[in-house]
Amino acid sequence: MWVGDEGTYICEAENLFGKVQAQATVTLTGLVIPVIGESPPVVNVIEGNQVTLPCILLAGNPLPVRQWLRNNEVLISSPYVSIRSDGTLHLESVHLKDSGEYICAVTNVAGTSRRVTAVNVHVIPVIKHGPQIFSTVEGNAISLPCKASGVPTPSIIWKKKGETVVPTNGTIFIDSDGSLFLSVPHGEDSGEYSCSAINAAGYATRKVQLTVYVKPRILNTGSSILQDGFKGQIEISAKVSDDVVLPCEVKSVPPPFITWAKETQLISPFSQRHTILPTGSMKILDIRVTDAGTYTCVATNIAGNVTQMVTLNVYVPPKIQRGPQMIRIQVKQSFEIACISQGIPPPITAWFKDGRMLELDEKLQHFTIRVASAELSDAGVYTCIASNMVGQDSANVTIEVQAPPTLSDLEPPYDKTHQERLSSQQVAFPCPAKGNPKPVIKWLRNNKELTGTEPGIKITEDGTLLIISSLTSDDNGEYKCVASNQAGLTDRKYNLKVHVCVITYESVGLFCDRM
Repeated sequence: MWVGDEGTYICEAENLFGKVQAQATVTLTGLVIPVIGESPPVVNVIEGNQVTLPCILLAGNPLPVRQWLRNNEVLISSPYVSIRSDGTLHLESVHLKDSGEYICAVTNVAGTSRRVTAVNVHVIPVIKHGPQIFSTVEGNAISLPCKASGVPTPSIIWKKKGETVVPTNGTIFIDSDGSLFLSVPHGEDSGEYSCSAINAAGYATRKVQLTVYVKPRILNTGSSILQDGFKGQIEISAKVSDDVVLPCEVKSVPPPFITWAKETQLISPFSQRHTILPTGSMKILDIRVTDAGTYTCVATNIAGNVTQMVTLNVYVPPKIQRGPQMIRIQVKQSFEIACISQGIPPPITAWFKDGRMLELDEKLQHFTIRVASAELSDAGVYTCIASNMVGQDSANVTIEVQAPPTLSDLEPPYDKTHQERLSSQQVAFPCPAKGNPKPVIKWLRNNKELTGTEPGIKITEDGTLLIISSLTSDDNGEYKCVASNQAGLTDRKYNLKVHVCVITYESVGLFCDRM
C-alpha cells in the first residue's frame, strides 16, 4: 500500500427494497511486513491438466518483491510457467516432474512472508499391454497379468461376469504386481476376466480370456460326472437283431476325440452298422451274436483321456430243433422224445402233456422223455417249451400208442364156435374187437368176403355184428370176422349148421256137430 491509500472506505449495496452501507478506515503508520492471503496447503492435479497457485499480497510497505520457488529453486517464466500480475503462478500442462513443494516468498525491508503449497501430480493408471488370451489344463496353476502404473500406486480389482473375484485360501490370490494367480484352476474358472487399476486420478480396465482345459470325464445315466481315468466296466444286454447303444457320454473342454474298439480291433468310422453319437456313445444296428464281447471307448483331448469298458451280451431267443410231429408206436415198445434247443442264455426247458406240466421223474430227464414200455395212457400231445429272458419257442409231438386188435370174451351161446339153428330162424354173430387205432372188421363166409348187401345178410356199420335172417341150408358154412389195424390183426370163426324141417302132408277129416 501507499501513503495515499489512507482514508475511509465505504461499501454500499442497494436494490429495489433498500440500501445498506459498511465503512472502514485505513491508516498507514510506516513500514509494513508483507501479508499474503491464504492458499491451499496441498493441491492435487492430474497429469496434463492446468494448475494455478494463488499468492495474493494483502499488505506490505514498502511494496514487496514476490518470487516463486519449486523445491527451493527459483521458477522462471516460460511458455509453460507463467507468473501473473497478481502474483498467481500458472502451470499450463503439469507433468509428473512438476510434483513438489511450491513456495511464494514476498519480501520488503520490513521482512519476508511465505506461503507453501504441496503440489501432487497424479497420473491416471496405465495397464501394460500383453496377451489377452490364456489357457491351461485343469489343476495346472496360471497367472493372469495386470501390471499397472500410475500415481499414486493404483489398487487392482479383478472381476468375472461382473462379480469381484475374492481371493481364497491359497487357491486364488492377487500378486503384488496385480496378477491374478489361480493355483488349482477348474473348468468353471474359464471365462472373461477384467482387471481394473484405480487411483485418485482415474482408472484403467483390461480384459483377458481364460480357457481351462478339462480332462474327459464319463457321465453316468443321471448326468453326474464320475471319476477320471478308468471308469470301470458296464454290462449291456440286448436281443439279437435289435439296435443297441453302448454308453460313453463324455464331458470335457475342448470336446474329446472318441475312438471305439472291440477287443483289440478298432471300429471303423466308415462302418455301416456302427455310429458314434455326438455324446460319445456308440450305436450298433441289427446286432448279431458275433457282436458280443468287450468294447473300449477312449475319449482324448489336450488335457488327458478317459477309458470306458462296455461288455455287450447278445441274447438269442430259444429255437427248438424240429423233429417228427407224429410218432406211432405199439404197446410195450419203447420211445424217446428229445427237445434240443439253442439260445443265449441257454433256455430252460419244460414239458407238457395234453396241457399239463410234467414233473421230472424216470420218464422225464432234463430235455428228453424216455418211455421203456409204452402204454395206451402214454398217448397224447407232448409240448416242449424252451424259454429264456428274451423269448420262448415251443414244439408239439403227438404220440400215438397203437394196440393190435383183441376180441372180448362172449357170453353163451356165442362163446362157442359151433352154432346150430333151424331154417327160417335168425342168427347174429358178434365180433367185439378192440384196438388202437380202431380196428377195421371184415366178414367172410367160407373165405369169401361179405359186403352186407347179400340177401338176408346185414352187417352193422362198425362191423361188430353179422345178422342173417330167415336161414336156409345155403347159409351153412364157416363165418369168420377179421379185425385189423396198423398194429396187427385177429379173427374169430363161427361154424353154422342150419337144420331144415321136413313136413309130411296127410288127409284130415273135418266135421261139424250141430247143437
